Amino acid sequence: CQRVYGGALPRSPASGSLAERQDIAPESKRALGVAMAGSILLAGQVVFVDAGSTNLAAVRALPPSGPALTLVTNAPGVAAEAALRDYIELIVIGGRFDRQTGSALGAKTMNDIAGLRPDVYLLGMSALDVEAGIGEFGFEETELKRMLVRQSDRVFSAATSDKLGTRAPFSVAPLSVLSELLLEANAPIEHIEAFQRAGVSVRLAPTGVVP
Repeated sequence: CQRVYGGALPRSPASGSLAERQDIAPESKRALGVAMAGSILLAGQVVFVDAGSTNLAAVRALPPSGPALTLVTNAPGVAAEAALRDYIELIVIGGRFDRQTGSALGAKTMNDIAGLRPDVYLLGMSALDVEAGIGEFGFEETELKRMLVRQSDRVFSAATSDKLGTRAPFSVAPLSVLSELLLEANAPIEHIEAFQRAGVSVRLAPTGVVP
């Protein structure tokens, strides 16, 4: 544990590889993904979707037809799903592939996103706390997320309940960068209220999502 502001935060359980994390709470991630998919579907907008099992669920939940938009990603799994939808103009950012995160990272990746100004950034996260903010486990991944947060008009993110009130070694940003935070329908009320008191717009995923 790491002592912060007089208390101690547990380490986030989301420290495994993307392949491992995809098998954790798949129904919860599907519900979050279905709810988050609507944030992508605005005509003409440019959306950056980074790696993460919940972000991947959001792209999988996109309908087979929709408004013309541009989706940019550094995650091959996300790209493969987006490529199945003809209305999406797909831009894939390259670089060194990192198996832990399931994404391209490193100097080339950072250089390629330097000129991007996305309308929406779907930010995958490993840890989330009112005081500690948004946390990640990898240094290069954190640097990429920090750049995208600075360059995007709006930042949306979703978190399963096991990430709430936890920490990770690297700080991405404070909660104030989030335009909207999507949580599970049964997320602990104490976390919801704490996020709202901090000024974060919180939305709960609907229950009863059809597989």
